Amino acid sequence: MPSSKATIHEVDFCSLIASEVNILIRQNPSAYPFSEARVEGFGEGKGRRKRKDLRFYGADGKLLLCGEVKLPGTPEGRSPLADKLVQDAEAKAGNCNPPVRYFFTWNVNEFVVFDRRLFDQPLLERRVRPWRLGRYLADAAAVAREDNLNFIKTHFLPDLLRGLADIISGRRAEWLPPDDLFIHSLESHLEWPVQLLSGYILQEASRNKSFDLRVQHWMTDQDWTFVRTPAEEWAKAVDNMAKTLDYVWANRLIFYKALRARFPDLARLDLRRSVRNADDAVAWLSHLFQQAVDRSGDYEPLLMPQSADWATALAFKPEYALDAWRGFLRGIESVDFREVSSDVVGRIFQKLIGPDERHRYGQHFTG
Repeated sequence: MPSSKATIHEVDFCSLIASEVNILIRQNPSAYPFSEARVEGFGEGKGRRKRKDLRFYGADGKLLLCGEVKLPGTPEGRSPLADKLVQDAEAKAGNCNPPVRYFFTWNVNEFVVFDRRLFDQPLLERRVRPWRLGRYLADAAAVAREDNLNFIKTHFLPDLLRGLADIISGRRAEWLPPDDLFIHSLESHLEWPVQLLSGYILQEASRNKSFDLRVQHWMTDQDWTFVRTPAEEWAKAVDNMAKTLDYVWANRLIFYKALRARFPDLARLDLRRSVRNADDAVAWLSHLFQQAVDRSGDYEPLLMPQSADWATALAFKPEYALDAWRGFLRGIESVDFREVSSDVVGRIFQKLIGPDERHRYGQHFTG
């Protein structure tokens, strides 16, 4: 029996956005370099459905901005900074006649604009400007909700359009600095693992009393203050737990990659296909970390924290968690840490994990 739950398709979403953008332009045409937004066919192939893309045009009919829109809850829409999505958007902008300088990726939760003139540079040297929606939408059904569509129309789009106008016109461009860009990319790629883990903990705690008590004991051990009711407050506590566990793992993975730039004989950082469950993931990554400790003669407190508590493996327990972490590793694969100074790595480390979490997990950074 088909689901009656309301949803929205990518083309319909783009059409709705184009209509709203055109309303904003007509209300104040002198404020924008755009004359209109359109949803147009692109890349029609034999036997394939014609693609439709969101595009922004100038007063002279010149294409000013194009990109890729993907809905959340799909593999392509997990992060607007996913390498393949960004590469596809850049190629699309470069194949226009004439090529378009600025292009974007958008998974509804976040809109990111890029400057193609620096796109051949390493990630930390590119020009990137993100806009976050301000609320998290998990899938197309969440996007289709009337309150969320109204929020996008009335709160998100006006600010986005003003910011895009500043960039396109050359009035002002607030590009992310290198360390903030990398952290932002990490946070974007971590949204999927965090959401999976948060949902997993909530579900298991609701149906397994023993698991529920272990979660509460873990939070107490972290000196957290939490309540079980109302449900929204408990969900916030669980989300904080998921974020802490995932970010600690992410920090260790990043530091391993930084060490591999110094010791290239270390094994490549990945989750092999033979890794099929949480125990496999913990065992394999612990093996890599131990190799890094042995090779460097240092950093055991960071790479191998004495955190043998039961929560360590939770990051890899949810369904699709291994796919999510493989996506995270692909997201940082393109960063060459030989080109990143140690002070930038230190700032990344300090920003990614707060001082309280660093203290509790025995982690520290030294140049």
